[in-house]
Amino acid sequence: MKIVLDTNCLLQIIFPQSYHKEVLEALVAGRYSVCVTNEILFEYKEIIAKRTGDASFADSVIALLLSLPATELIAPYKWMCAASPSFSG
Repeated sequence: MKIVLDTNCLLQIIFPQSYHKEVLEALVAGRYSVCVTNEILFEYKEIIAKRTGDASFADSVIALLLSLPATELIAPYKWMCAASPSFSG
């Protein structure tokens, strides 16, 4: 199953004491495929760093997401342009 995590949902699953940590465990186990764009990753990083006060922790979360075999980095704008009948590039 492909999913997109809302930033607030990600914040709920990244801590070991979280009631929702099984979602992160499922991502790591490859039971879900998480889809992200560069824009989503930047938002994750910004909000996690702001909420935790730790930019290096935010970087670690992004690195973890990108290291998961089931993570899909999507380039939506290129796809949208290519699907447009007026696309000339």
